[in-house]
Amino acid sequence: MKSKILLFILLTFVNVDYFFAQTWKSFTTSNSSLPDNMVNSITIGSDGTVWFATNTGLASYKNNSWSIFKTTEGLSSNRLNFISILPFNSNKLWAATNTGVTTLSVNSNNSISNPQYITKAKYNIVSDFVTVIDLDGLSNNWIGTDKGLSVITKSGVQNFTKDNGFGIDKVTSLKSLSDNWVHVGTEGGGVKRLKYNGVDAVSAASEIITTWSGLASDSVLTIYVTDDTLRWYGTTQGVSTYFGKDDIPDATKDMNKWWIYNTYTSKIIENYVRAIVRDKKGNMWFGTRKGLSKLSPDKSTWQSFTEQDGLVSNNIFDLKVDADNNLWIATDKGVSRLSNLPSSVYQKEIDSQFRLANYPNPFNPETKINYTIPKSGKVKLEVFNNLGSLIKILVDETQSAGNYQVSFSGENIPSGIYFYRLTTDRSSVTKKMVLLR
Repeated sequence: MKSKILLFILLTFVNVDYFFAQTWKSFTTSNSSLPDNMVNSITIGSDGTVWFATNTGLASYKNNSWSIFKTTEGLSSNRLNFISILPFNSNKLWAATNTGVTTLSVNSNNSISNPQYITKAKYNIVSDFVTVIDLDGLSNNWIGTDKGLSVITKSGVQNFTKDNGFGIDKVTSLKSLSDNWVHVGTEGGGVKRLKYNGVDAVSAASEIITTWSGLASDSVLTIYVTDDTLRWYGTTQGVSTYFGKDDIPDATKDMNKWWIYNTYTSKIIENYVRAIVRDKKGNMWFGTRKGLSKLSPDKSTWQSFTEQDGLVSNNIFDLKVDADNNLWIATDKGVSRLSNLPSSVYQKEIDSQFRLANYPNPFNPETKINYTIPKSGKVKLEVFNNLGSLIKILVDETQSAGNYQVSFSGENIPSGIYFYRLTTDRSSVTKKMVLLR
């Protein structure tokens, strides 16, 4: 009995230390020099300077020192939609505005120089309302706008609009991969994949859309690629991940390379995901309209944060991690910084005897779902489609501890990704299965 009391006291102090080590700090117009509480984008320079794109100017922060830059310092507009240091670790800052693109040389947090402008009148880009910018490995400028996509190469400018086959107007996100394929997130058109090969200009490739892929929604809000080339697509209906190959002739054969995280298949706080980042401990962070969610490196546990925990606002627009592993969070009410990012070590305990798997997977038309529960209690086993709609309840009863097997038939449902969730009094686990005819 004495040893149990000592263990409880030790665990209590460990958890107290964990909560106190995790520090929140917020920056707003009332407690800092931030020019506006609406912060649309964040980028971090190689010298540690944090830059903020707001509705009324550009701000920088380093060593508790602020600097503010507006049109008087060379910006084409004070309303900034997106900023990024391109190429990475350079001193060139790119700012997307409603009046085109401004590029600036930044040598420190209080000095900018040599403003250059990319506008419709000067470069014949699709629109001056620029939403996002990226550079590929060949230094081609990819410019997303509210009217389509522009690509500036050494050979000139190419425009992709709804009128010339691009199929969609607004570009919401851009990500250049290491092989120079550029993934273009759109509002309602899924992901377009394009590449400049230096010979016959920009080549179109197969698009990624919900009808054949595991993309959660065709409205893609953000694209993030980890250094292990795993792709994360934040959409209006959850987060999709893909770790297959671009050159699969029939993409439906690669469906088992997709995974969807939404409020039905995981503990993410909301499906509308605007921002994604991975910290230096391997945790994935997701910014939504209702708060912040974190997924542990082993993909087993979730933790969410809201204004009650220290966020300045639940409405998140961007996330960045600095060299010290601090998480910077852009919102509509200012900026929050989470220091000493929490480790999954102190997450809610997962019962090591809890097992869930199915075989075969992929299957056609039937699969066996096997599960183990360590203690008797209420058990529920459900199957959902990739949009989170309930397909079937396989088990909903009190069961004794032990091993169980349940059959699931896909006889009357279409091919695609499905999720099965096992819930007990102690745990909830979700797994993916693929029906492939």
